Amino acid sequence: MDNRKLQVIDMLGLNVIEKHPRLCIVKKEESDFYEDRKIVFLQKYERQFDTFCDMDDNRYKFAQLIFSVRELDETAIAILADNMKKRLAKKRAEGYGGWQSCTEDELSNLLTQSLEKGNPVDIANFCAFLLARGFTYKAPKQA
Repeated sequence: MDNRKLQVIDMLGLNVIEKHPRLCIVKKEESDFYEDRKIVFLQKYERQFDTFCDMDDNRYKFAQLIFSVRELDETAIAILADNMKKRLAKKRAEGYGGWQSCTEDELSNLLTQSLEKGNPVDIANFCAFLLARGFTYKAPKQA
């Protein structure tokens, strides 16, 4: 059994419900541990299913403890960056592109539209474009 998994099981206590929820990095499927991961509070380990459960009883096959605030911050940034890259690749394949030739107003408007839709990955990408061009966000003027 993976050492990371043993650490989480030991911390949660085998088959002990609601012992001490702990913030962990988790994955549902087997693949590279650094792909498709997220951060949740794990509640318990279910031996019969060999899965970890979060506070809402979602199940995860893989888990790793978070040992510091720095690790938590860096993991959150890495998760966002991975998702940003995947989203950009998908949009490029659909024929989107050209942010590098947008004006500050155009990028600000695109960010405003993304804010209204609520997709944090799109929001982050437009923020990255603004930052990369040396622009700041210009919020729409209130009517």
